[in-house]
Amino acid sequence: MGYRLTFTLDPQRVQVLVNHPRLAGTKAIHQRILTRYYDSGDLDLERLGLRLAVRWREGHWCQSLEEAQTGVILTEALVEGPEPDRTKLTIRGKLARRLNRALDGKALVSHVQLEEERSRRVLEPDLEVTLSRQHIEAAGRRESLIRLEITAARFGEVLALARQLARQAPLLQQEERGGERGFGWLTGRWPSFYKARPLALETDLDAEQAFGVIVASCLKQVRANLVAVLDGQPEGVHQLRVALRRLRAALKAFRPLIPKQASETLVGEVRWISGLLGPCRDWDVFIEEGLKPIAGHFPQRRGLKNLLDRARSLRGGHYRQLYQALTTSRYHLMILDWQVWLAERAWREYCTESQGKILAAPARDFALRVLKRAYRRVVEEGERFGELTVVERHDLRIRIKELRYALEFFSCLFDPKAAGRMAKVSSQLQDSLGILNDIAVAERLLEEAGTA
Repeated sequence: MGYRLTFTLDPQRVQVLVNHPRLAGTKAIHQRILTRYYDSGDLDLERLGLRLAVRWREGHWCQSLEEAQTGVILTEALVEGPEPDRTKLTIRGKLARRLNRALDGKALVSHVQLEEERSRRVLEPDLEVTLSRQHIEAAGRRESLIRLEITAARFGEVLALARQLARQAPLLQQEERGGERGFGWLTGRWPSFYKARPLALETDLDAEQAFGVIVASCLKQVRANLVAVLDGQPEGVHQLRVALRRLRAALKAFRPLIPKQASETLVGEVRWISGLLGPCRDWDVFIEEGLKPIAGHFPQRRGLKNLLDRARSLRGGHYRQLYQALTTSRYHLMILDWQVWLAERAWREYCTESQGKILAAPARDFALRVLKRAYRRVVEEGERFGELTVVERHDLRIRIKELRYALEFFSCLFDPKAAGRMAKVSSQLQDSLGILNDIAVAERLLEEAGTA
């Protein structure tokens, strides 16, 4: 089967899903899998982006060398027992030489162990659901998880079933690969926030294909930061907020081709969660970048300490509201709805014939129009900067941000040096105007804290 989505499930909601009409009455096929991940004592394979696994499944041990980021198996072979056998790693060329240099004379150690008790149900010939209870051990820690995996021949079937099940229980969509959490404990990188990766749009893409790649990138950043947010990481909150802003910026960039009403309902849900992220981020910046450094210089000032305590209390209240929202079915249905919208290209029913023609034209032509328009709007408002009100300066900052996001989306289609220079300048302008915005936010937060 070609498509798969994996979710983490609240253990208390497992029975709710098992009793769901789509699953109830189906026969479960049980399987136990034991996986040990090996590396040198210095984690040389991890630095190479590789994982060496020895897995017990269906009565035998199998060794595999996998790409850590993608899970792609580079080579695999049966082995006699739970220990790896490097002589059976049939790889050649540059990778083989790098591997030999990294592991030369070094013993392999089992760093991560993953036990899985899997229960697979076949709902239709091309549609399966697997519930698994996983026990992860690494770095002296042990954690148990309940995972739900939906597999189908068509992505639409995966999404449709996920939406049905998500109405019964929140489904936290996961993209971590085997052993990733355990190695993250070893290296101190779990859970980690996720920044958007540079896009690599092919020059022969049409505008609609480019739009799909851009939106998919934004949604990936949204999904990848949820665990860091739930762990209470301020940078995770920031990156989730950035991801949602990038998503809205992408929609705005393509507005001449994809009407506003095509995504109006979905954007309403984005506004809902963004409205909860905003106060958390504002308090994070105010406390971590402003108040804490000042209080550290004047530790004897009781008033500063009281203000810091009050600020932390207010931030905690906003974080609790955010956590509550992120663990509801509403939030996870929002993510699935965006994926359905993207997979089905649901915007097409709102597009005119002329818009459809431009969507089918080269992405580079449309990108040039978007960048010229965004640049022109920034220049026109910037030329009268001294006359702008506070509100107008904030609007200018938004225009600059839209230009920077458009550059991020489309720069790979143009000369990288020129695009890089413009991106750097727009980022500096945004930061400069951001200082003025931070002052306004700080005044508002001081008032909320009862000091103004």
